[in-house]
Amino acid sequence: MRLFDNLSQRKQRGETLDMSAITYDMLHQLWWIEEIPDVMIADLLGVPKKKVTNLRHKWGIKTPDVIVREFEEKFTGDIAHQTESGEAPQVSAQAAALIRKINNLNDIELEALRVELAHRFPVFLEVQQEVAFLATIEQAVQQFYQGQKDTAL
Repeated sequence: MRLFDNLSQRKQRGETLDMSAITYDMLHQLWWIEEIPDVMIADLLGVPKKKVTNLRHKWGIKTPDVIVREFEEKFTGDIAHQTESGEAPQVSAQAAALIRKINNLNDIELEALRVELAHRFPVFLEVQQEVAFLATIEQAVQQFYQGQKDTAL
């Protein structure tokens, strides 16, 4: 069961949910993995949306920051060359979700992500054009989720 659903059920049973009991992991799960908007989290906790947004930002739970952490945890720094088999590679649900989040970044966030990844991984230093960067990042994401068992997003 998703964390949001679990917390919603607890609230429906009359339990008071306290913002101070929310941990980094819980907020990360709700906002990043389950993709629950700040306004819904705030409503669940009975606090203003701004309070949830401020806490996320304080803890670094922002799209570019989380993507960089994903790369630091999972990316080896090398992109394996794919053989030309003619068929599209199988993309896991986790990879597809991360690629979608990257594609939804605005231009400023995308450039910040490119710069951060270029500082950490030389393979991103070489790509300057947005289209090439997006293609490279997509290959990397597919690679570091390849062979992993999909878990619920």
